[in-house]
Amino acid sequence: MTLTLMWFRSDLRITDNRALAAAARRGPVVAVYLRALPHWQRHGHGANPLDFRARGVAALKESLAGLNIPLLHRDIDDFREAPAALLAVARELDADALHFNHEYPLDEQRRDAAVVAAFREAGLEARGFHDAVAFPPGELLTGKGDYYGVFTPFARSWHRQLGSEQLALSDTPAPQATMGIAAEALPELPALEDSPIDGRQWPAGEGPAADRLERFLRFRGRHYGRQRDFPAIRGTSELSPYLALGMISHRQCLQAVLAENDGSLAEGDAGLVAW
Repeated sequence: MTLTLMWFRSDLRITDNRALAAAARRGPVVAVYLRALPHWQRHGHGANPLDFRARGVAALKESLAGLNIPLLHRDIDDFREAPAALLAVARELDADALHFNHEYPLDEQRRDAAVVAAFREAGLEARGFHDAVAFPPGELLTGKGDYYGVFTPFARSWHRQLGSEQLALSDTPAPQATMGIAAEALPELPALEDSPIDGRQWPAGEGPAADRLERFLRFRGRHYGRQRDFPAIRGTSELSPYLALGMISHRQCLQAVLAENDGSLAEGDAGLVAW
């Protein structure tokens, strides 16, 4: 029996998740999450993003439970520990593959390359998927084959080449047969220098993200062009933190905009849902 590890990072959802959908097509799935608090804190993550992420992982665990997919949790101090931590889980469970969605910052790319190399050296499959962007870096280039240096021509090229492949939603996996692997308790955040804001102001998870998108398109979206530049007015979608941690996908947002606009997508529409 093939068993796939699904490594969640900044894609904390079960809906329209390309790596998860592909893993489920292979067979049984076990999810794993690596918490790298010291690494994130060294890179300036404060109480609010750490708390929002923690609550997002807790919401993900509940969503995965509905699919009978257990979520395992491991703490690491640094990204360099990721290959060994994931290999240990794979060997413990006799998993033969690891799936994940690509992340594009340099440290994350180096971490993922090290994980893939370690798995291949161990004779196991490790496969990444482009999920967080419509076009992977380097796919949209100027006529001279260079990266765009100005946003407007890049945006025009993006809209010209956006098609059904980029807009297609991945299937949410059906519930799998129950396994003899129990989900693990998620540890509490340690004491932080600052206190996070009241979580009720920013509820975490894909349900609240979808609700926020629906409310924005129904009420505030029509006034976005006039109100988005005024901080005292709630004129934006407030979806940025949800998109940053993958509690909703850009494809879900674009599909919602298309439905609201009778199938058309103006150049400004792709950006409005990110605010």
